[in-house]
Amino acid sequence: TLLAWGYALINPEAASSIGIYLPKGIFKFESIAPIAGQLDFSHIANLENIGKFIVIVCTFLFVDFFDTVGTLVGVASRANMLDEDGNLPNAGRALLVDAIATTFGAVMGVSTVTTYVESSTGVAAGGRTGYTAITTGKLFLLSMFFSPIFIAI
Repeated sequence: TLLAWGYALINPEAASSIGIYLPKGIFKFESIAPIAGQLDFSHIANLENIGKFIVIVCTFLFVDFFDTVGTLVGVASRANMLDEDGNLPNAGRALLVDAIATTFGAVMGVSTVTTYVESSTGVAAGGRTGYTAITTGKLFLLSMFFSPIFIAI
């Protein structure tokens, strides 16, 4: 990345022609207003599109469900939080929170919110109380303001 940015400083036209761009600042926060809540169900008014809509919704449902269940079981087994039958106690609550977050994310116009498997790193380091997840969440929140740098990488 640093070599590419150096090249872009020396020859910006050639660099941009091959997709190398310098960051346009360090701190920036884009408004979510243009996409938040912009739901449009007018396309499912005809019968042909209703079928496509149902297929898409079911696809996202199963992808998100299996992703979340796999992550929950994987992290819980790593943390020795499964019961004697291998079940995750209170899994319904975790799935409900994930469903609410996914729905809220969709309404806000962002990619799906999901449980991330990187939580197992915090568990492997000894985290059991949720402070590792809170710390990771705060770092993700902080990283939003550095989007110009991440976009340029």
